[in-house]
Amino acid sequence: MRKDGGVFKNVKKISQKAIAIIILFAILVSVLISANFNIKNVTVTDGEIVKTARMMGGDYRDMIEDLGITLDSGDLIETSENAKATDINILRAFDINITADGVVYNSKFARGTVGEALAANGIFPDDDDIVTPA
Repeated sequence: MRKDGGVFKNVKKISQKAIAIIILFAILVSVLISANFNIKNVTVTDGEIVKTARMMGGDYRDMIEDLGITLDSGDLIETSENAKATDINILRAFDINITADGVVYNSKFARGTVGEALAANGIFPDDDDIVTPA
């Protein structure tokens, strides 16, 4: 009988390597599955332009910029999402001009009512004021 363990010593080394490989493989599979569950399909609509991307976390504004879409001052982003997808709709701001008491206010507005546009510019009409939308 051999004192060094012979064949059984080699089998033990192989078994330890096999167990280590199996554990690493299981960790890799769990990481890949977890990452796949966190990836969302994102659809960005900017007027007539529709672009799609896949995203795992992060900021939508950065992703929109990466898609080559530039947001301007006053633009709004609307999002709706579920477990696997996010829809982003970009509402582009447009120029508005308001004349009140002889002062002209120029600003950008993406959505809302005349009253909201007035309030956004610090104008709060009284009952005796006349508001005429153009």
